[in-house]
Amino acid sequence: MGAKDVSHVQKLVLSALLGSEPQPELRALLGNPEIMTAVSGPITYLLSENLGDSVADAFKQTSLRIVDHSELMKNALETGDTPYLYFGPAEDHGDRIRLSVNAGMARSVHSGAIMPLGGAVLEFQRSDGGWTVSSPPSQFAT
Repeated sequence: MGAKDVSHVQKLVLSALLGSEPQPELRALLGNPEIMTAVSGPITYLLSENLGDSVADAFKQTSLRIVDHSELMKNALETGDTPYLYFGPAEDHGDRIRLSVNAGMARSVHSGAIMPLGGAVLEFQRSDGGWTVSSPPSQFAT
């Protein structure tokens, strides 16, 4: 597994969440209320940590705004509670990638306060030169 592979599966997940036609196995993410909270507004905030290098370029013309923690908190303090997405570190399992996509809320009431909401863990399997979801997402709320 390389950084290019991680970027690719992250782009698959974000495409599914931002309205592109998802792989059938990714449609289950659209029923996750915590994740949908983070993508339902006019701007979808995504934390830059654990993000693949080529992801930002792929979503320049969308509502996705990639921010670091300080930018996210500044926005929350200026405009109110701000829902956001973030990826956990990818796990290498040979020809599989395990990836979590999480939702949180940057709170406006306390500087630096972050409230996790929930998310999903996905496993991708290399197939025919690409990546597909190998099992339904394991979803969780916190």
